[in-house]
Amino acid sequence: MSVPSAIFTYDSSRITVIDKILTFNFKSTLYEPVDVLRISFIANDIMRNNVMKNIECIITNNISFNGVVDRLTISEDRKVMTAECRSLTYALIDNQVMPAQYAAINQSSVYTTFLQPFSVTGITLFPSAAVANFEVLPGTTAWQAVISFCRRAYDTRPDIDHNRRVTISPISETSPPIVVGRSGIPCMDARYNNNRHKIISNLRYNVSDSNYNSNYSGSLVNPEMSKYGYARRRYVNLRNTWNNKNAVVTPQAIYDTNIDQHIFEVVLPGIHNIYPGLAITFDHELNHDISSGHPYQLYTGETEITADAKGARTKIKLYDAWQATY
Repeated sequence: MSVPSAIFTYDSSRITVIDKILTFNFKSTLYEPVDVLRISFIANDIMRNNVMKNIECIITNNISFNGVVDRLTISEDRKVMTAECRSLTYALIDNQVMPAQYAAINQSSVYTTFLQPFSVTGITLFPSAAVANFEVLPGTTAWQAVISFCRRAYDTRPDIDHNRRVTISPISETSPPIVVGRSGIPCMDARYNNNRHKIISNLRYNVSDSNYNSNYSGSLVNPEMSKYGYARRRYVNLRNTWNNKNAVVTPQAIYDTNIDQHIFEVVLPGIHNIYPGLAITFDHELNHDISSGHPYQLYTGETEITADAKGARTKIKLYDAWQATY
């Protein structure tokens, strides 16, 4: 079985495991700030008798994992250990930040206050922007604070790229483009999902101080939902959330529910250097048939790499690029 090597860190030692890994499952999702890893391996006495703290894996040239162990399971015979891990950016969602009121805050301050302490390596937000009267309420996590800033400053949501940098432009292209399918990397399996369960049909919004009744006079209809013929309504008070950005942010709230409406799930043999955000040309009859001869422009929304006794494989979820920008 071809699997990445792993380095486990303990109080007084670092152990590299290569040939003793039994199963390996890594998952990275573009719209989630945290990667996850589940790995089973044959344990030795040091592993069994000491506290495992961190794990590092280099999976491909552009995909790596550096994180903490959330859960450790030991088999009945004490020979096999299974570690369930999250990347270091777990701290963004596990840690609340100090409540504060900022007269103004810019991207540099956002980085030093909410990101740098929690293992984010950089921030790429263009152009530079500042937000006035920025409030961090009690109970706000670091990642929620960053989302709020990006909503108000850039009318969109942030993401974390494969280099652990925060960005608002996560989709990247290679030259030449990566092709999956008939003229590129062969597929073991491919299927199309039309997900409708998250899509909002109508958003009523309020910009007043009152949370009730007729104040929800603003309305936006989602054309993506109207074609399905049923309703899913939401009501939101935007006054204290995005201040003067109401006209733009309301469509953004609709867009968030459309992101994974069209998904192609593709399984590739082996381990591939395909990370979330990477644009993909999907040359497959399924893409042509579903789109009536006008293939979707796609990007990787999720990458899952698995290795076990059956071999290694890479499962990617390809999202419709049209839904990536509103």
